[in-house]
Amino acid sequence: MSSRNPSGEHGDGGETLIRAITESGLVEPDSGGVVLISGGPDSTALLFGLASVLPSASLVALHLNYRLRPDSGRDEDMARRLAEGLGVEFVVERPECEAGNVHDWARRARYGAAEHLREERGLDWVAVAHTMTDRAETMLYRLAVSPGARALVGLPDRQGKVIRPLILLEREEVSRAAAGAGLTWVKDPSNLDPGFARTRIREEILPVLREINPAAVANLDRTRAEVAGQLDALSVIAAEALTEDEQGLPALGAGELVAMEPGLARQALRVLAEMRIGRPVTVPEVAARQAVALAATPAGGEVQLPGRVSLHIEGGVVVAGVNDPEQTLPEQLRLPVPGTVEWGDWIIATELDRPPAEPEGSGLAVLDADSVGSLAVRSWQSGDRMRPLGLSGSRKVQDLFTDAGLRRSLRRRHPLVTVDDEIVWIPGVAVADPFRVTDRTSRVVRLTASRNSAPK
Repeated sequence: MSSRNPSGEHGDGGETLIRAITESGLVEPDSGGVVLISGGPDSTALLFGLASVLPSASLVALHLNYRLRPDSGRDEDMARRLAEGLGVEFVVERPECEAGNVHDWARRARYGAAEHLREERGLDWVAVAHTMTDRAETMLYRLAVSPGARALVGLPDRQGKVIRPLILLEREEVSRAAAGAGLTWVKDPSNLDPGFARTRIREEILPVLREINPAAVANLDRTRAEVAGQLDALSVIAAEALTEDEQGLPALGAGELVAMEPGLARQALRVLAEMRIGRPVTVPEVAARQAVALAATPAGGEVQLPGRVSLHIEGGVVVAGVNDPEQTLPEQLRLPVPGTVEWGDWIIATELDRPPAEPEGSGLAVLDADSVGSLAVRSWQSGDRMRPLGLSGSRKVQDLFTDAGLRRSLRRRHPLVTVDDEIVWIPGVAVADPFRVTDRTSRVVRLTASRNSAPK
């Protein structure tokens, strides 16, 4: 490994950083990435350490100048000099501040800019300079504001494309190593502002814990690792209990949920919701108890979770959904022939064809073209009826939904294809007999229905 610090020597501090980065297992020898650098001691040490184990051409140093302090240009200049001294490309972004939570805005701006640059350059990862101490502070903060085991497992070593190569070192170790390597940096005065909760944890709580036991931070980190391992194991067990419903969505049998131990049941509901929603979901203990109680009843019901997520228990299964008040369905959409429309989570398409043309699945129907006229798509309304293929009389659409096993929570979002408000096709449920193909049919309309995305 060749040194890229200005002095040409790693020093004992440099060796400490190199060893921590190597032992983290997060940086492959042939990889490259974006390094977020503020000009402070931790990110300075991170860039120096990475530039000591990887070719400088494989790194891009990214600095976000938020311009929130009069002296923010000083931070940018320090970060630039460090990167240039190490032979690393330097990129600076100056985002416009948004109203609201400044810390949240800065975090989103920082990670968003880094991920954009990583994708643009075809790099492997985004490196941030979080230390073991940062992880302990995050753990204590989350325990104070949000109960549950999830609070203990923040700042993982790797999170998507984000890596934390200095996570094996406490902040004081990083500062000593940076000084031992002959590095210089600037200090952000906002890090000492007692108005921020994290500052009070850093300046008031952690020192007391270290007085009780100098290994307090390391013990917190070991506890975090143990809890994270237990949660991972529970998640694997919970995922094995999941199945799919008739819509192909992740589902959990109501009986299986009722039979689970409370801790596993709560984790199973969380895994179910996150697989369905595609983002972290909180399942409070009281909500998990409500879901289990409803799963034990024939009628089932619905449980609301934070973040506009809901659990639906019906028909012997539990599924998750998103309550999106902004996602409304049009009253009716014209369906051209040939043509395609998007209706909610569905794509409905039509094309003209010649007989014979037989349907080949629940998402396909073939109708007599001369009988269908002008087609439209709408949602189910109470009182709707249709005459299914092969029957002499009409039936309630609600009963057809029940026969097809379509859950109540999905019925309002299931498309109905109509002609002059007469239902001609319900995808996966029924085709109307008056519009069937006969021996006299000369042209047919082939209809297909597929989901544009998983139904909400």
